[in-house]
Amino acid sequence: MLIYFALFIYLFIIGYLFTGLNKKVESASDEPFISIIIIAKNEQKNITDCLKSLDQQNYENYEIIFIDDCSTDSTLNTVTKLSIQAELKVLKGENQLGFKSSKKACLELARQNAKGDVLLFTDADCRPGPDWVKTMVSAFSDKTGLVASFSPQTTKTKKLWNGFLKIDSMAAAIVSTGGIGRGHRITCTGRNLAVRATALEDIGGYAATKDSLSGDDDFLLQNIANHPLWHVTYVKDPKALVPANGPSIFQAFIHQKQRHISAGKKFN
Repeated sequence: MLIYFALFIYLFIIGYLFTGLNKKVESASDEPFISIIIIAKNEQKNITDCLKSLDQQNYENYEIIFIDDCSTDSTLNTVTKLSIQAELKVLKGENQLGFKSSKKACLELARQNAKGDVLLFTDADCRPGPDWVKTMVSAFSDKTGLVASFSPQTTKTKKLWNGFLKIDSMAAAIVSTGGIGRGHRITCTGRNLAVRATALEDIGGYAATKDSLSGDDDFLLQNIANHPLWHVTYVKDPKALVPANGPSIFQAFIHQKQRHISAGKKFN
C-alpha cells in the first residue's frame, strides 16, 4: 500500500510540474553586449573546443571571459596561447573573499570584470551551437533577470549508460522548467544560464548568495526570483540547448549528485 501511495505522490508532482512547461517566453528585439563566462579547472582536453564553439556564435556584440580555477594542468597555458576572433579576457581565480568554494570566488571575479549587459555562463566541457547566444538573449524582456535552459549530459561510453544520462538530464529539466513555470524556482544548471548584470548587482552579486561548495546556480535563481524587480524564465527552444560531457562511470555520477545534494540543506 505504501508503494502505491509513494507512486501516486511522485506522479502527482511530475504532473504538476508538467503544467508549468507551457509558460510563454517574452522576446527582446535588441542585441545587448554579452559577456560569456567560462570557469574551468583542469580542462585542458575540453577548453579549446569549447572556446572555438563560442567564437562561432551568430552574434556580434560579445566578449568571452575565461577564469582559471586553480588548475594544475596546462589549461591556463592552453587558453593563453589560443587564437580566436572574439574578445577574450583570461583571468586567474583567487579566493580572496574566503568562500568555501573557489568557484564562487571565480564567479564573483567574473561579475566584477564583465562589461556585458547580460552574463551568459557555460562550462569547459560544453559545446553551445552557433545560435545559442542569440536564442538566450532573445528571451529577456525588460523585467527578466535570469534565463535558464537545457543542458543534457551525454557520454561516449556504453549506450545503456548514455541513455541513462539522457533520462536523468530530462528529469532535471522537467523539474527546472516546470518549477519555474509554476512559480517554484527550484533548480537550474549553471552550464546554460544567462543573468542580467543589473539584476545580479541588485541582489549583491555572488557574495550575497549562500556560501556552499555547490548550488551557486540554484541560489542565484532563488535570489533573483525573490527580488521584487525581477522575474525568471526558462527557454525551451532547441537552439538554446547546450550539450555537455557527462560522467563516464556510475561512481563519478554519484559523486556529482553528492555535490549537488550537499547544497540542499541551504535551500530556501
